[in-house]
Amino acid sequence: FEGSTLNSIRCTRVDFRSEREERWYDLQMPVQGCGGLRASLVSLVKEEKLSGDNRYNTRRPELGRQEARRGARLKSVPPVLQLHLKRFEYDARRGGMSKLQQCFRFPTALQLKRFMASEQAPPPRYKLLAVLSHVGHFGSGHYVSYVRPVGRSQWLEFDDTRVTAVAERVAVRVQFGGRHSP
Repeated sequence: FEGSTLNSIRCTRVDFRSEREERWYDLQMPVQGCGGLRASLVSLVKEEKLSGDNRYNTRRPELGRQEARRGARLKSVPPVLQLHLKRFEYDARRGGMSKLQQCFRFPTALQLKRFMASEQAPPPRYKLLAVLSHVGHFGSGHYVSYVRPVGRSQWLEFDDTRVTAVAERVAVRVQFGGRHSP
């Protein structure tokens, strides 16, 4: 269930590049400013310019600090992909944590080819099998899970001790996902 991201920094004016592989078990997906999973993935791999006071320190005396581009790509992905939506974040105005409640669309099928570092082996096509949803606010509430067992079309809702058959609309769209989300 492990995947990895290839983080890279490439200087724009000298021949210097740094790469580091970061392993993960679930991808931490930004929610703030992203209307859905596709925008969140774009944000995850978006290149950033390092310039001015934020220039990259090459740690080589002959090169010093340089303007550079920093970015990331998925190097490897697991057969079962877990995405963690970062719905809780620190709110500096309030001086505490808060839950991001805005709509966040996610598909029931996912292809990651455009986010991969290499096109050597085609990445797997993912099919949504489960959704874990927090009901409540930061500091209170509980989790409800929705699962579609492999090979079946029926979704199941797990809420404490109750297990109920539900429509895909309840498991996906009502949880702010699916292609027809509000």
